[in-house]
Amino acid sequence: MTTEVPTHPKSPKQATTAKTRAQKSNSDIEQKKSSAPASDAEYAYRTKVETINALLSGWKTLLAVGGTVAVAYLVFRSIDSLAGRSTDSNIMVKFITDFKANKWFSTVFAGLMGVWGFSERALKKKAVKRLHGRVKELEEKIDPTRTSSGLTQTGDTRPEDEK
Repeated sequence: MTTEVPTHPKSPKQATTAKTRAQKSNSDIEQKKSSAPASDAEYAYRTKVETINALLSGWKTLLAVGGTVAVAYLVFRSIDSLAGRSTDSNIMVKFITDFKANKWFSTVFAGLMGVWGFSERALKKKAVKRLHGRVKELEEKIDPTRTSSGLTQTGDTRPEDEK
């Protein structure tokens, strides 16, 4: 059973591709129909498995929230026990505030984010260069008359176009 997909192909190759896609989608529908439960026992088993999965998902969420609450409580208790006492932690807090640590932390954080951004950009260019040949080959298969944008293999603008 084949259904025709209404298309306006530019080439006979595109028409063949549309028919192939329609045939694949029909076979997918038939496979889904055949994957329906064959008996009441199988239906009961699948229902039981889905129920167990739902319960486990709920427990997982409960454990994550409970762990977060427990950590917050323990931090609160540790700070509460130090309240009103002169301790080494007070000395450390004074040192950090006098040292203007917030400026240092923000500078270091900004520097790390800059390094991360440049390394991410370099990895992206490396991936584009690695996939360039495959993409070009697939584009030529789809439309041999297609013209190039003229970008370099790393995806950068050509130097003569930047001026």
